[in-house]
Amino acid sequence: MTLSPFVSQNHGADQPERVKRAILGCFVFVLVWQLGVWIVLQLLAPWLTSSYAQNPEVGEVLRLFLWWVPLGLGAQGVVILTNSSFNALHKPRRALELSVVRLFVLFVPLAWLGGHLGGPLGIFLGMMSANLIMAAISWHQMQRTLRRRLKV
Repeated sequence: MTLSPFVSQNHGADQPERVKRAILGCFVFVLVWQLGVWIVLQLLAPWLTSSYAQNPEVGEVLRLFLWWVPLGLGAQGVVILTNSSFNALHKPRRALELSVVRLFVLFVPLAWLGGHLGGPLGIFLGMMSANLIMAAISWHQMQRTLRRRLKV
């Protein structure tokens, strides 16, 4: 929540290096944080699946979900931070374009295709893949914008 005002203020104050450090620092933080969350989920997965699943089939789907989907959530965090940063840099159209591509070009189609080809595991892999692909696209777009617009 604090990244947007920080980026906007420092962009307005002509401090491009601070903008770049803040954005990239937040990217690193969200990826490391989500990896930590994923590790904790893996440690808790046996307890979670036995506590919330009444039958083995549901437990297996929950286990698959806890293994694959959180791996892509750090990448989703990169997308969210990128969109916030684009809004702060007065590029809301770019943020909207990235959101539309993530949801309608990648997330829904890949989850649907994955479900069609591989059931619940395919859905989860499609979700994770969409987030990873979109994070790479977002990273590239942000790097390009920082080089061009901020000249750093």
